[in-house]
Order: sequence, then structure tokens, then C-alpha cells
Amino acid sequence: MTAPADQPRGGAGDGRPPVDLVVITGYSGAGKSEAIAAFEDGGYFCIDNLPPRMISSLGELFSLEGSGVRRAAVVSDVRGGEYFEELVEVLGQLTQGGLKPT
Repeated sequence: MTAPADQPRGGAGDGRPPVDLVVITGYSGAGKSEAIAAFEDGGYFCIDNLPPRMISSLGELFSLEGSGVRRAAVVSDVRGGEYFEELVEVLGQLTQGGLKPT
């Protein structure tokens, strides 16, 4: 029996490996663009300049049955204190949801 299409996959005890989600942050000129390009060359699904609050939704979408995304990298600008707080919260939510962002 298969799980419904809207059920999370990977990392939830279903036998599949969890989605590999890499979150890249840094100051202007720190090499974020070069880092995301390297992940893209390595076969990762990549998104640049994503606000922290959207990362959680992205992780949920990637975890759905049939998404086809097993490895993803996201660049998020967290220069402002508010965005940094959001990122910390989102990373906690992803971890509680069975993903292990790095």
C-alpha cells in the first residue's frame, strides 16, 4: 500500500531517505552565489534569494510523495535581525517535521 500524495516522505519512518536540504546564508560578497552554483552542478535543485519564512513551505513540498526532489539547496539573505530570527524558527520547524536541514 502506498501513502497518499499529500503525506510527507522520508525521515518519517517510511524507509526512504530524508530530503537533503542545504540552507546557505552569508553577507554580501561571501560567496553565496558560487556556493549555490556548485550545488546546482552537483545535481541539487537550487533556489536563490528565498525569504526564510518560505523555506518551511518548500521543505514540506519537497517531502510530499511524488515531488521528485531528493536534494535541494536554498540561499537566504538573513542580514537583518528579523530575518535571522525567522531562519532559526524555520530550521526548528523543519527538524520537527522530519527534515534535517544543513
